Amino acid sequence: MMDLNGIEVYVYLFCNAISIFIISLFMGIFFDREKLTHKKCIRPVSYILYWGVSSVAYLFIQVTSGVMMIITFVGTTIISLTYNGAWKYRVCAVVTIIAVQIVCEGMIWNLLVKLHAIHLFAVGLIAVQILSFMIAIILRKMIDLRKGEDVLFGDWVSVVVIPLWSIIISVMVLDKCENEIAVAICGTSMILINILVFYILSRMQNAYRKQLDLGLLERQNKAYEYQMMIFKTNEERITTLNHDIKNHFLVLDQLVEKGNDSEVRAYLKELNVSANVDKQWVFTGNHMVDGFINIKLDEAEKYGTEITTDISVSQDLRLNAKDVSIILGNLLDNALQALSHVDDKRKKRLSIQMREDSGYLYIRIVNSHNEKLRRKGKGFQTTKRNKYGHGIGLKNVGQIVEAYGGHMEIEHTDEMFSVEMLLFI
Repeated sequence: MMDLNGIEVYVYLFCNAISIFIISLFMGIFFDREKLTHKKCIRPVSYILYWGVSSVAYLFIQVTSGVMMIITFVGTTIISLTYNGAWKYRVCAVVTIIAVQIVCEGMIWNLLVKLHAIHLFAVGLIAVQILSFMIAIILRKMIDLRKGEDVLFGDWVSVVVIPLWSIIISVMVLDKCENEIAVAICGTSMILINILVFYILSRMQNAYRKQLDLGLLERQNKAYEYQMMIFKTNEERITTLNHDIKNHFLVLDQLVEKGNDSEVRAYLKELNVSANVDKQWVFTGNHMVDGFINIKLDEAEKYGTEITTDISVSQDLRLNAKDVSIILGNLLDNALQALSHVDDKRKKRLSIQMREDSGYLYIRIVNSHNEKLRRKGKGFQTTKRNKYGHGIGLKNVGQIVEAYGGHMEIEHTDEMFSVEMLLFI
């Protein structure tokens, strides 16, 4: 066994267990954690075996750093085999894990040596795990951003500040403590506090995602309900008209015989009003598309907007309901908000084009506006008061367009704003 006292052995075993947890975080970045290649017990067993083998090799067999590197490589490769994924992802995962370990260990040990640390082994192990954990969390947040998910500025501050502050405390404060037991307890506690904080942040982010999903589902249900309400109302009016049509003809025939043209016109006008059906801007047979466009254009008409539509999509449009909700819901909500700020009714215009052809879907939405638009990266700075949680942004629409291998263009003048996209379906 290596020349370590009991406290240092405890710290090593604990930190080695944390390193296994950090490896699982990295695996979660490259693979779907829910999909198993074998039975459920295989994955946890592989983690436990790796922890046991690496601990015995380091504490009792006293292998060299080169052999420990081989054990790490073989262990992480075996663990990666319990995840579904291509070999290129396995190689990336293993290389990333080993590279992060080497970089973190090198940085921490060099820092502690320069500072002439007293508890070099214990404090070094603790600081290495905190730094590795921070890197894993940062990478996960970056993946979330690429998926189009919002990450609060406060999350980024927490991801960086809390681990770095924990490392500073470990190096500058714990290392000066003479009681090794206190160093071990406080150091391991800081690691657990970091994990707990980010667990809470993760739960909060999951709750926010569920809230967005519920909002999307509510939009979909509202669109369906609106379209069904139009169908039901129109069907009732047409049924009533058909039921009384013979009586209407008899009345008109009598009025014509009397030669009373004014009464005929009045009766026809009244009949036309009673037969009038609710206006449908579009009717493609796709209830989700029809519902979203009809309900939004009905609202736009109340603003006194001049509306033009050119919609040609099939009933079985190969675009799932969630994507329809995000694209049409977001773009039309943004258009309505911009139109609500245009004071001159003569300048309120909204144009919607949707055209489905063999293998692609073209969408173009143009609306009036009178706001000063500010670029923010590839998108625009929102004018809404609540800049976070205000809905799905243009960035998320762009993510969906990319998912379908498409392209999106945004253009604007002082009076018009246009979003144009092509999706391959």
